Amino acid sequence: MPVETITAKTWDDKVIRSDLPVVVNFSAVRCGFCKALEPLYSRLSDQYGGRLKFTKLMVDDMQNHEILHRVPIEGTPTLKFYCRGREVGEHVGYAIEPVLKRKIDDMLAEMEFCLSNSTPLKI
Repeated sequence: MPVETITAKTWDDKVIRSDLPVVVNFSAVRCGFCKALEPLYSRLSDQYGGRLKFTKLMVDDMQNHEILHRVPIEGTPTLKFYCRGREVGEHVGYAIEPVLKRKIDDMLAEMEFCLSNSTPLKI
């Protein structure tokens, strides 16, 4: 499943109202760790496709600054995990594949609880 690039305009539809749990990669063009994470993130998207939606938001694009006021990040890359519009976890910085897979598996367990025990946010 390919990684979908999202923007501030598509944020609510692609993240907040998503039927699937969502991972958002907050990335920047000039970020070396972001570039190093891209192939790994793409592989993870293929491995977890159908269970999670993998997206990317470019923080250095002016049209996306509105999201950074709503969703603070500490640096790039930052992965944030969402369930029914609610943030359920994050990972800041680059990590090797086993570390990210463990983090994703932990978040999936929380997301399954979230999906079965919460209603979608109304926007």
